[in-house]
Amino acid sequence: MPTIQPIRTEHATGSTKRLLEALKAEGSSTNNMIQTMAHSPSALEGYLQLRRTLASGRLGPKLRDRIALTVAQANNCEYSLARNTALARQHGLTEEEIFASRDVQGGDELTGVVLQFAHNLVTRSGKYSPELMRAAGYTDEEIVETVAWVALNVFANYLNLAAWTDIDFPLAAVKSKAA
Repeated sequence: MPTIQPIRTEHATGSTKRLLEALKAEGSSTNNMIQTMAHSPSALEGYLQLRRTLASGRLGPKLRDRIALTVAQANNCEYSLARNTALARQHGLTEEEIFASRDVQGGDELTGVVLQFAHNLVTRSGKYSPELMRAAGYTDEEIVETVAWVALNVFANYLNLAAWTDIDFPLAAVKSKAA
């Protein structure tokens, strides 16, 4: 049971209602996480603005999804695992790529370096030095964007963990196949 109840659009007022209605008008999801985040219009607007801005950056949707899966697995966030698995499927990731991302396996060196960097940053383990990414050919712009995507996903994970957000996506196991 959620510790923070989602705010349904029909019960929202003021800037919260404006934000939720704008998302619906765009065709964007107003899932339980978004409706829970809506308790703070400032937090919701900041999350949405950062997500939109980063989406126009250098990292493509599949890599962003893989980072999100790695971060959600590191934080054992069931809601984010379910949500990010559904999004990853929509963006064309295979089941093997989804489970590999959760296991911090990229399938190729470039993806693997990013996922390892993200995982180590979240868990504060191993090396999470920009030199690892630079050595693989990533620019400082891509390194900074990776950190921003990690931070955005950590925020979502922590909110869902604190709120015990009801999962409104098909369930994904907390433990991956290889774990």
